[in-house]
Amino acid sequence: FAVGIGLAVTGITTYAFFVACARGLSEKDYAAVIGGLWPLVFVVAPGCFLPLEQEVGRALAHRRSQNIGGGPVVRRAAIAALWGTGGLLLLTAIFSGVLRQNLFKGVAGLVICFAIALITYAAQHLTRGTLSGNGRFGPYGVILGAEGCIRLLPAAILWFAGVTDPVAYGLCLAIPPVLASAL
Repeated sequence: FAVGIGLAVTGITTYAFFVACARGLSEKDYAAVIGGLWPLVFVVAPGCFLPLEQEVGRALAHRRSQNIGGGPVVRRAAIAALWGTGGLLLLTAIFSGVLRQNLFKGVAGLVICFAIALITYAAQHLTRGTLSGNGRFGPYGVILGAEGCIRLLPAAILWFAGVTDPVAYGLCLAIPPVLASAL
């Protein structure tokens, strides 16, 4: 139930985030943030980190069923996440020019937003795997809903304040995962 509510909140706030971006940004900048950064983040981050989340959840659930602590699993997974994120950041640096020109409409700051998103989503997926493996679905649902709210609030403020910088809106996408996980 908690995960379902979290997903519903995320869906509603995502729509509102798109509206805030559409109203606050030019067509070109909207295309860079929502047409370039958004899909790249939501293909790469889950594509690379969802398997980590699922394996951590599975391993912790197995260890919990045997009354064995999960600390070693989480530590190993955190190390794997660090290495994986480091590799993705290296690839991002290597292909930064291609990303900037082909996806981000020439906005170099969105490459930095993408790099930040890789880090924050790695942390979030590790947190979610730890929560699910320990049967803590309430906090898992909170992460889902909180991320959407934390993303929307600053984007709405930017829109109402007349801010037109696509990097500011890109940071609204990149930073919330780690803040939601901290909750």
